[in-house]
Amino acid sequence: MKQVIFRLFLLAALLMPNLLFAQNARLTGQIIDATSAEPMFGVAVVIKSINAFTQTDFEGRYTLEAPPGDYEVTFQIAVYEPQIRKVTLVAGQTTNMSTIALGVKTAQEVVIQGRQLNNTQASLLALQRKSGAVSDGVSQEAIKKSPDSSASDVLKRVTGITIVDGKYVFVRGLGERYSTTELNGTLLSSPEPDKRVVPLDLFPAALIKNIRIIKSFLPEDPAEFSGGLVKIETQEFPDVFSFAGGLTLGGNANTTQRHFQTYKGGKKDYLGKDDGTRALPEAVRDLPPFIPVVRGTVFGGLPNAYVGGVAATMPNTWDSKTINAPFDRDLKLSVGDAIPVGARSKFGYLLGTSYGRKWRFRESKENTYAVINPVNQIVAETAFLSPLITSDVKKWTESVLWGNNVNLSYEFVPNQRVFSKTFYSRNSDKYVRKSEGFVSTANGGEPVDFSSQNTGWIGREILHQVFGGEHALNFSPNWRPHKLDWSVGYSKANRDEPNLTQQLFQRPAGIFDFRTRATSTDNALQFYSFSEDLTETGAFNYEIPFSQWSGLQSKFKFGAMASDRVKELRNRTFNYVPQSVIPSAASNEFTPGSVVNNVAALIQKGYRFQEQTSVPNFYDAEQKLHAYCGQLDMPLVAKFRFVGGARYEDSFQTVKTYEAAYPLGYEFDPSNYYNVAQSKIGKLHTKDLLPSANLIAEITADMNLRFGYTETVNRPDFRDLSPVGFQGTFGGERIFGNNQLARAYVHNYDARWEWYMTTDDYLGVGVFYKGLSNPIEKIGLSSLSTNRDFTFINAKNGEIRGLEFEFRKYFAERFGFESNLFFIRSRVEVMDWVDQTFIRVGLVDPTSRRAIYNPTNLERDLEGQSPYVYNVKFNYYLDKDRLSSIGLLYNIFGDRIDAAGSSGAPDQIEKGAGILDLVFEKKVGERLDIKAAAKNILDTRFKVVQKNPLLNNQEQIVRSYRDGVSYSFSMNYKL
Repeated sequence: MKQVIFRLFLLAALLMPNLLFAQNARLTGQIIDATSAEPMFGVAVVIKSINAFTQTDFEGRYTLEAPPGDYEVTFQIAVYEPQIRKVTLVAGQTTNMSTIALGVKTAQEVVIQGRQLNNTQASLLALQRKSGAVSDGVSQEAIKKSPDSSASDVLKRVTGITIVDGKYVFVRGLGERYSTTELNGTLLSSPEPDKRVVPLDLFPAALIKNIRIIKSFLPEDPAEFSGGLVKIETQEFPDVFSFAGGLTLGGNANTTQRHFQTYKGGKKDYLGKDDGTRALPEAVRDLPPFIPVVRGTVFGGLPNAYVGGVAATMPNTWDSKTINAPFDRDLKLSVGDAIPVGARSKFGYLLGTSYGRKWRFRESKENTYAVINPVNQIVAETAFLSPLITSDVKKWTESVLWGNNVNLSYEFVPNQRVFSKTFYSRNSDKYVRKSEGFVSTANGGEPVDFSSQNTGWIGREILHQVFGGEHALNFSPNWRPHKLDWSVGYSKANRDEPNLTQQLFQRPAGIFDFRTRATSTDNALQFYSFSEDLTETGAFNYEIPFSQWSGLQSKFKFGAMASDRVKELRNRTFNYVPQSVIPSAASNEFTPGSVVNNVAALIQKGYRFQEQTSVPNFYDAEQKLHAYCGQLDMPLVAKFRFVGGARYEDSFQTVKTYEAAYPLGYEFDPSNYYNVAQSKIGKLHTKDLLPSANLIAEITADMNLRFGYTETVNRPDFRDLSPVGFQGTFGGERIFGNNQLARAYVHNYDARWEWYMTTDDYLGVGVFYKGLSNPIEKIGLSSLSTNRDFTFINAKNGEIRGLEFEFRKYFAERFGFESNLFFIRSRVEVMDWVDQTFIRVGLVDPTSRRAIYNPTNLERDLEGQSPYVYNVKFNYYLDKDRLSSIGLLYNIFGDRIDAAGSSGAPDQIEKGAGILDLVFEKKVGERLDIKAAAKNILDTRFKVVQKNPLLNNQEQIVRSYRDGVSYSFSMNYKL
């Protein structure tokens, strides 16, 4: 009997919270400012009949519990007109009211909109409408309705955006160096050793709340963006408990269930992490970084036995194996809630993870051309292209993308909260690349056939942590509260490329009975690269609301930001060098790798293991940035608003480049450390005061006219200031930095007309102009080898002008149409004709840096800029509630410069191409969503060409490939 009573008591205790809640109901919602569309904190939410009361938080959200029944709810705050809404609360249920927009007491009407969480297209449109800057964006709602798996896929559908190499964002035609990326309001580090920009394929679409592109500068934002500022927000905690999970299976017509080349890697490859299988031996890691692994001579070096021991313990996986390519898979999970803590506190959390793994095969044609000019190098019109390297390339890639999101928030009293947002992502590519082709006599050498094979693994990682707070400061009950927000950010990114192997075999053209292991340093090569980028930031902003002379609500914001960024790069190359120029018969092998797999046999055949030391291969860099801003948001008269101010930025950058061949690690004079003429030292110190002025005229209640003038900068990245260079594959290009670069300065002009027809329908037309002083451009260097060498310079000036058009319309209940289009024209003056002529005729000091510049075109379009990009999306909804749909999405871009020409060679042009996707989405019941998608259903051919001047500009293929049709099926379940 006692056991029965105990069990009944235990059951009652477990059920009591639910029974108590069942007696009450819950009311939730959000309040926004009718003028700015920003969430309002500190708004009182009152049910007077039962004396129930709460306040909105910093997101403008509120939660109020009350007994079931019919009530009048009052929303009120000083200066604003109170609003009263009727609501019916049902026992045990949560009722969410539509978003309420409060207007000041002089307002004549109240705007009521859909729920404002900034994760729907309607809410983003409302935010865009009231924003002080020209902006565009894509919401979580739109992401779910697309076949996109990462942020880079998502952004290609935004007006004025192009994505290059599948991961780098170009905003308004400006290259990735002209854009800045923020995650949850703070700067991101980049894992790329040769770029500042963050590759956006590192961000799983499943973890994204929204992405906004800010296209005109406001003082509160970093000034180092000229194309745009990419603001990524990860998902935040929900108002009520939520659990969601999804599973996706997919494949690719060129790859899935077909023969696939891979190689033996590590046990953690499936996590996107190397377990040490590819790591350098301890004998190398124990050495100081400036001591190369080279056999000793009378002048120093390491003992022969030590170097031989290193060779014997190096990773020894060179050859590939064949498997059947599995189906792609993707898994995502998230859980979150907002939990009341006592009477006045609240704790919110969201935990999310997304894991994806896919396999892809690409077959391509890749060609390199030599420039032959029988007349004179100065007369470019008499040059013609002669095939130098012709190759057929096959590449098999296994990719892993694993992202995690942890967002925590604690409001200890109303409108006083702290938060923590953590994002961690890993991406890896494990690949095998095989190339066969022909090297001609175009540069005076003997014609040979060649065969090369690469195996490699690249891992990229980002850890981003933001800790901050938001605080309302109430100095008087008759005033709107001031707002203080602060944040401390930590961002760490690295890129690890351990044990890239390369084997190169060749034979005289026309001889087919054997292949000879190449005697160059391109053969039997093992390459290691590691880069780490660490950014620490601290910032605060203080906002003061006030009424201007006519009583219109305004606000002034001031703030400061400090950032300390440190980056390092370590490249090391090892290979087996033949002792004799003429290989012995024993070194002739039919298959790549058959000797390399046996190190002892390789050394017996007359090969010597050593580390390459002839080029700069390390750099250490640092940037300290301090910024201060003042920003005013004030209506000058009713419906005519000014948003602007100024930002001051003080930046100091240093880069030290190392060569393993020098015992000190780097070559410079310690007594003259800051002499930028030193080839291994880069230094740049700039101070800039940057103005911003934006005017927004509300022509009608649903129509805006915007004008803006701003000034921004673009500083060279660390890699741009360092002479480190590397050639990744046989015949590939090499890029070297320039330590004498200056920062670019940009004048930005914007105008846009916006018509917000409904909460979903929109029409916008914008024009812009950008004038660039000292733009940083990649140009070619003089070269007589098979290498394509490039560096960076400050061009004289440049300009960009463009037109943007966007249209969204839902009609006849079942149809939705979205389209955006932009046209851009650009021009950059790379070099004076006089300077180029002096260089070509030998009137410039041949030892100076200027003497090696040899661009083909003195004026051209900006590299990577498409003259047009067009996106169109057509949806047919299968039900009136728009819960199920079939969608067609099309993206096309125009021809753009893939690589600027040098030494008379024409520019390499990436031909415009279009991609068509198909998506089917259906909601089954209240909790289950299914989606089927097909990407690139036309199997578009992508190609890069060069035009041959003497053959009527006939296009010759530089690179050509198809990616195949990809398909997926997913199921998502939500509690």
